[in-house]
Amino acid sequence: MRVARNLGLVHVIFEMDLAEIACALNRNTYKLDYSSTFIKDYHGLIDEFSSVKFMHIKRSCNKVVHELTKLVLDVERTKVWVDGGPHEIMAFAMTDRDFVTLH
Repeated sequence: MRVARNLGLVHVIFEMDLAEIACALNRNTYKLDYSSTFIKDYHGLIDEFSSVKFMHIKRSCNKVVHELTKLVLDVERTKVWVDGGPHEIMAFAMTDRDFVTLH
């Protein structure tokens, strides 16, 4: 969310493969469990956007995020790609784009 804010985006949609978290973020509610701190932190950032939506996407339909998550675990510093990205990720992005275009 901070990257989106720093890029000046005001209408954003975040996709994730955790349905319970997406619902909690959209409802602005949470229960006291392992995710409550994460959700409270995000609620504090939501007001910085004109509109925010959190969507549940099956992991099989969101390989880009899954692969980026694995890649980030091996990176020691923050990286932001605005146009393009690592070749291994771009291949998944093109596949996701083609799936969305066809459906």
